[in-house]
Amino acid sequence: MFTEPDALYCLLPAYIRLQDQKSGKALQQLLGIVGEQAAALEKDLERMYDGWFIETCDEWLIPYIGDLLGLAPSNLSLGTSGAERSLRLRRVLSARAATANAIAQHRRKGTLWILEEIARDVAHWPARAVEYQRRLVTTAHLDHLNLNRQATADLHSARLLAELDGAFDDCCHTGDVRRISNAESRGVSGIANVGLLVWRTRPYEVVATAAYRHEEVGKHCFTFSALGNDAPLFQHPVPELERSGIAGAENLPVPLYRWTLEAGAPGDAGRAQADPALYGKDASLYIETMDWPSPANTLQITPERVIPADLTDWKYKVPKDHVAVDPVLGRIAFAKSQAPSQLVKVWYRYGFAMDIGGGRYARKPLPLPPTVERLQVWASKSTDPTHVRMTSIAQAFKQWREQREQNQAAAAKPPTTPPSLVIELMENAVYHGRFTLELWPGETVAIVAGPGVRPVIWLPDETTDAADVISLRGGHGSRIILDGLLIAGRALEVSNIDPAEHQAQAPGELCELWIRHSTLVPGGSLHPNCEPCAPSRPSIVVDNTRACVRIESSIVGAIQILNDTDLREPTPINLCDSIVDATGNQRVAIGGAAGEIGYAQLKVLRCTLVGTVCVHALQYAQDSIFSSRVTVVRRQTGCLRFCYVPPQSRTPRRVACQPDDTLQASDGRQRVIPHFESQRFGTPTYLRLTECTSPLIRCGAHDESEMGVYHDLFEPQRLAMLSDRLAEFVPASCDAAVIFAS
Repeated sequence: MFTEPDALYCLLPAYIRLQDQKSGKALQQLLGIVGEQAAALEKDLERMYDGWFIETCDEWLIPYIGDLLGLAPSNLSLGTSGAERSLRLRRVLSARAATANAIAQHRRKGTLWILEEIARDVAHWPARAVEYQRRLVTTAHLDHLNLNRQATADLHSARLLAELDGAFDDCCHTGDVRRISNAESRGVSGIANVGLLVWRTRPYEVVATAAYRHEEVGKHCFTFSALGNDAPLFQHPVPELERSGIAGAENLPVPLYRWTLEAGAPGDAGRAQADPALYGKDASLYIETMDWPSPANTLQITPERVIPADLTDWKYKVPKDHVAVDPVLGRIAFAKSQAPSQLVKVWYRYGFAMDIGGGRYARKPLPLPPTVERLQVWASKSTDPTHVRMTSIAQAFKQWREQREQNQAAAAKPPTTPPSLVIELMENAVYHGRFTLELWPGETVAIVAGPGVRPVIWLPDETTDAADVISLRGGHGSRIILDGLLIAGRALEVSNIDPAEHQAQAPGELCELWIRHSTLVPGGSLHPNCEPCAPSRPSIVVDNTRACVRIESSIVGAIQILNDTDLREPTPINLCDSIVDATGNQRVAIGGAAGEIGYAQLKVLRCTLVGTVCVHALQYAQDSIFSSRVTVVRRQTGCLRFCYVPPQSRTPRRVACQPDDTLQASDGRQRVIPHFESQRFGTPTYLRLTECTSPLIRCGAHDESEMGVYHDLFEPQRLAMLSDRLAEFVPASCDAAVIFAS
């Protein structure tokens, strides 16, 4: 009611308002003050009304509503607000869903499927509950045989053997007297053991992108990944139809196997064929090309034409009019005589832990100036001859620059608003070719991915006279933003405008390079086994500039700082929720050329750095992992808090860092080191800490989360909160535990 400032004043009769206008508007000013207080009172009443419902109440009210429902305060302690808990932690571990479903869950105590619902409500993990008593071998009576509880396994079934000791194991086991909740020596196959298997890896969708052709093997060989590496395909989870059922493989984000992709009944000539529930544009994977099996006769690749096969060595002989798919390696093979000559588009899902790097996930909008010009870039030309669209970033920037120069020449004076340009890449495609962005003082240029798009910028070595790099140059106050991109091949070169080349422009330096939710492939590109093609090649080269390099929620390779002149201040490099991977602990992650000290000042928050760090100063670091030695020249300023820093590192003052706080004995220090499941980009478990890593690192952050880039997943808090809830919902004779299936 009081949304307008003069809402009360407008309710007065017209003749009173007319008299007030003639007498100096005193009444209007008085009612304006009263209206502001009335609007605040109305807003407070609406907030109090929202506090009656768990869906709309404030975060601090959730424990009080839970107390009315009989929930223990300890179950909600991680979700309460407080000065010691960050906003991100409260948002991830909010007890709102658990409180909303408390009555329904308490009525179903002791049932197996309720454990899966608790995992979704409390920890936001998809889960499968398993009662291991049903997997034990039993001695059957001859008159009452139970063929499902035998002590033997069918060795003819590859699926049965591959799932052994896994989440979907159908084999029976002998009894184990150890308890499942004993983390030091866990026993699974026990009478009283109940396991809640959770999946932490998330499936990320890739739509209508170009498959990579392995021409060194054959023109008929492709990979789903546009980078050419082998990557396992993941299944698109289907919601459960019945809430009281146990989740199956089709309801969980599990990797696809060859037997999983097979349909129940064989196809023509007794060949295996793809399951229609898994193959299709709206399913887990799909393949499309325009000239297959022949340019004169284009056919759609249907599930009947897809053969799940083992393409480990590319020796499988594909029948004509069929396509072989290996979901374990992410490979595609056509018949040698029917290799497509045009583009092959693929739809699939890959697995990763969280929303960092280039990908099709929701991102916050960029903070751009109020007036910007937007240009769309497509990877292919339009089929409509009347519609002309730009097909390269260089073309869009050149058009904007020419238009800018024409406007400045026609205008009597330069515009007061600094010009800003947003180049949107509109297709899930591979954009080839190098380009150079030269920004005048005060300009802002952003290269962003379009909505729901993951573009790939590929910079191969196509020329011999110059390096195929992205050159970013700017004047005073200029700014360059990269958002949602995947860049492979060569590096980004950041420098200033040469005053000799642009005498008309005011001298100065590039203000900022902001890399956000993007991936600069470590090592340039990947081999099929995810090994880097150029391990020593940096991803970012900062050449004699003080421009701030700001990297957020991204994956980049090594950062090289070149300094041939006497800069007054070091180059600021701010890292947040990102990975800097030099492809090896012995290589330089951040530093100068040839192992020199980089004249830079670092600020690191929740990052994982693989490789040595050699910089001038380290202003601040928190909740981060430095896998190799850190050398800082200026130790008098700066601080490191709750980080892992290897011994013999030269750093500023350290507070609660590891292994400083462990025992002074050498064996104690050796145990407190980070162990990663994989150190190769392109794998689903890239730089994830293993369970054997010391708790001083897995729970060593300032808020008891894990150190490194996956800090904001808050997995230790999720695990602790979920384990507390399990004790309430299992029978007194059972022992339950949470097991990570991925």
